Amino acid sequence: MVNDDNANDWPEWLVMNTDELGDPDARSFLVGDGDWPFNGFIVRRQAKIFAYANICPHRRHPLDLEPHAFLIDNGNLIRCTSHGALFCPETGVCLSGPCAGHRLMALSCRADPDGSIRVSAPETLRDCYLPE
Repeated sequence: MVNDDNANDWPEWLVMNTDELGDPDARSFLVGDGDWPFNGFIVRRQAKIFAYANICPHRRHPLDLEPHAFLIDNGNLIRCTSHGALFCPETGVCLSGPCAGHRLMALSCRADPDGSIRVSAPETLRDCYLPE
Protein backbone atom coordinates (compact mmCIF):
# COMPACT_ATOMS: atom_id res chain seq x y z
CA MET A 1 0.00 0.00 0.00
CA VAL A 2 1.31 3.43 -0.88
CA ASN A 3 0.27 6.32 1.34
CA ASP A 4 0.51 9.17 -1.15
CA ASP A 5 -2.01 10.41 -3.70
CA ASN A 6 0.90 11.38 -5.99
CA ALA A 7 2.48 7.90 -5.92
CA ASN A 8 1.28 7.17 -9.46
CA ASP A 9 3.36 10.13 -10.66
CA TRP A 10 6.54 8.90 -9.00
CA PRO A 11 9.31 7.55 -11.22
CA GLU A 12 10.34 3.93 -11.02
CA TRP A 13 13.93 3.37 -9.87
CA LEU A 14 16.24 0.39 -10.19
CA VAL A 15 17.50 0.19 -6.60
CA MET A 16 19.31 -3.15 -6.29
CA ASN A 17 19.34 -6.78 -7.36
CA THR A 18 17.83 -9.73 -5.52
CA ASP A 19 21.26 -11.37 -5.26
CA GLU A 20 22.29 -8.49 -2.96
CA LEU A 21 19.71 -9.62 -0.37
CA GLY A 22 19.67 -12.65 1.88
CA ASP A 23 16.39 -14.03 3.21
CA PRO A 24 15.55 -12.51 5.60
CA ASP A 25 17.46 -9.31 4.94
CA ALA A 26 16.99 -5.57 4.45
CA ARG A 27 19.03 -2.96 2.58
CA SER A 28 18.65 0.79 2.24
CA PHE A 29 18.76 2.77 -0.99
CA LEU A 30 18.90 6.42 -2.05
CA VAL A 31 17.29 7.81 -5.19
CA GLY A 32 17.10 11.30 -6.63
CA ASP A 33 19.51 14.20 -6.49
CA GLY A 34 20.05 17.34 -4.53
CA ASP A 35 19.97 18.09 -0.83
CA TRP A 36 17.02 15.81 -0.01
CA PRO A 37 17.37 12.51 -1.93
CA PHE A 38 14.73 9.92 -1.12
CA ASN A 39 15.88 7.33 1.42
CA GLY A 40 14.12 3.97 1.34
CA PHE A 41 14.76 0.34 2.14
CA ILE A 42 13.93 -3.09 0.76
CA VAL A 43 12.97 -6.04 2.96
CA ARG A 44 13.17 -9.62 1.76
CA ARG A 45 11.30 -12.11 3.93
CA GLN A 46 10.12 -15.60 3.00
CA ALA A 47 11.01 -14.92 -0.66
CA LYS A 48 8.76 -11.82 -0.78
CA ILE A 49 9.99 -8.27 -1.39
CA PHE A 50 8.63 -5.18 0.42
CA ALA A 51 9.73 -1.54 0.15
CA TYR A 52 9.32 1.33 2.59
CA ALA A 53 10.46 4.90 3.06
CA ASN A 54 13.27 4.94 5.60
CA ILE A 55 11.37 7.32 7.88
CA CYS A 56 10.06 6.45 11.33
CA PRO A 57 6.51 7.77 11.84
CA HIS A 58 7.45 8.67 15.43
CA ARG A 59 10.12 11.35 14.90
CA ARG A 60 10.58 11.36 11.12
CA HIS A 61 14.20 10.23 11.05
CA PRO A 62 15.83 7.14 9.49
CA LEU A 63 15.16 3.81 11.17
CA ASP A 64 18.74 2.53 10.80
CA LEU A 65 21.42 4.32 12.80
CA GLU A 66 23.87 1.71 11.50
CA PRO A 67 23.73 1.13 7.72
CA HIS A 68 21.20 -1.54 6.76
CA ALA A 69 20.40 -2.38 10.44
CA PHE A 70 16.64 -2.79 10.10
CA LEU A 71 15.73 -6.37 11.05
CA ILE A 72 15.75 -8.08 14.44
CA ASP A 73 14.34 -11.33 15.83
CA ASN A 74 15.59 -13.40 12.88
CA GLY A 75 13.92 -11.06 10.40
CA ASN A 76 10.51 -11.15 12.07
CA LEU A 77 10.54 -7.44 12.97
CA ILE A 78 11.77 -4.12 11.62
CA ARG A 79 13.18 -1.94 14.40
CA CYS A 80 13.74 1.79 14.59
CA THR A 81 17.07 1.97 16.37
CA SER A 82 16.38 5.43 17.81
CA HIS A 83 13.41 4.72 20.07
CA GLY A 84 12.79 1.00 19.65
CA ALA A 85 9.56 1.03 17.63
CA LEU A 86 8.87 -2.42 16.16
CA PHE A 87 7.16 -2.89 12.79
CA CYS A 88 5.73 -5.85 10.88
CA PRO A 89 7.91 -6.48 7.78
CA GLU A 90 4.92 -7.43 5.60
CA THR A 91 2.63 -4.50 6.45
CA GLY A 92 4.82 -1.78 7.97
CA VAL A 93 2.41 -1.47 10.91
CA CYS A 94 4.04 -0.48 14.21
CA LEU A 95 3.33 -3.27 16.69
CA SER A 96 4.92 -1.65 19.74
CA GLY A 97 6.81 1.45 20.74
CA PRO A 98 6.11 5.18 20.67
CA CYS A 99 4.16 5.05 17.38
CA ALA A 100 2.14 1.84 17.93
CA GLY A 101 -0.68 1.56 15.40
CA HIS A 102 0.98 3.88 12.89
CA ARG A 103 2.72 2.51 9.82
CA LEU A 104 5.76 2.97 7.65
CA MET A 105 5.20 4.55 4.25
CA ALA A 106 4.96 1.57 1.87
CA LEU A 107 6.30 1.87 -1.67
CA SER A 108 5.25 -0.02 -4.77
CA CYS A 109 8.01 -2.46 -5.73
CA ARG A 110 8.66 -5.44 -7.97
CA ALA A 111 11.42 -7.91 -8.72
CA ASP A 112 11.97 -8.51 -12.43
CA PRO A 113 12.82 -11.99 -13.81
CA ASP A 114 16.48 -10.88 -14.12
CA GLY A 115 16.54 -10.08 -10.37
CA SER A 116 16.34 -6.30 -10.70
CA ILE A 117 14.35 -4.71 -7.88
CA ARG A 118 12.42 -1.63 -8.96
CA VAL A 119 10.66 0.82 -6.64
CA SER A 120 8.28 3.69 -7.35
CA ALA A 121 9.42 6.57 -5.16
CA PRO A 122 9.63 10.36 -5.26
CA GLU A 123 12.87 12.03 -6.30
CA THR A 124 13.09 13.86 -3.00
CA LEU A 125 11.71 13.58 0.52
CA ARG A 126 10.09 16.95 -0.06
CA ASP A 127 7.77 15.40 -2.67
CA CYS A 128 6.12 12.83 -0.43
CA TYR A 129 3.41 12.81 2.19
CA LEU A 130 4.50 11.32 5.49
CA PRO A 131 1.59 9.79 7.39
CA GLU A 132 1.00 10.92 10.96
